[in-house]
Amino acid sequence: MNQTLRSGTVRTLLSVSDALTRACLESYFDGKSEVAVVDRTRPMGAEVSLVVTDRLTPRTRDILERVSATLDIPSVLVIGRLDDLPITELAQHRVVTILDKTTSRSEAVTQAVLDAAGAHPADPVERLTTQVRRLTHAAARQNRLDRRETDILRFLADGLSAGEVANQLGYSERTVKNIISKMTVRLELRNRAHAVAYAIREGLI
Repeated sequence: MNQTLRSGTVRTLLSVSDALTRACLESYFDGKSEVAVVDRTRPMGAEVSLVVTDRLTPRTRDILERVSATLDIPSVLVIGRLDDLPITELAQHRVVTILDKTTSRSEAVTQAVLDAAGAHPADPVERLTTQVRRLTHAAARQNRLDRRETDILRFLADGLSAGEVANQLGYSERTVKNIISKMTVRLELRNRAHAVAYAIREGLI
């Protein structure tokens, strides 16, 4: 856990439904100067609440309500089940960002925490509704990209050529090009640049 706070560090109150995920996040944040996990027994001074759970349980709702009422800080909710979320209630409890637990990487969670610090969205209900709609749409499309396609698109997004991607993944360049071609046809995309843009827009990479 971060002990020395640097200027610009966001003090974050971490609430996680399982011990393993909590340990992983604490270890990850320990190496980040941007985020400091505050002691749960001394939460005053926290600037953002990060709540990670598989589903919205009564305990999770109680945490969000309590943090909003006692600390009056924004919350980032990372949740496994996106269906039937009470958006208005979450907005009232100052949830400013919702992420999909099954697909969100640690980097995305970190960025959400940084963005949430001091956030006061003009229309929090609309903001959360839009986020959930995009996440649900991306989750529905996730099965349309297999692991090889996702790996290839990530490398293409980093600026690698088809040959360089082939070297990274241990495929032939022809195999990589065939995968890209079949993927763009199946998804009705124009070219590999369009495929990368699509994957980024849908939150698939």
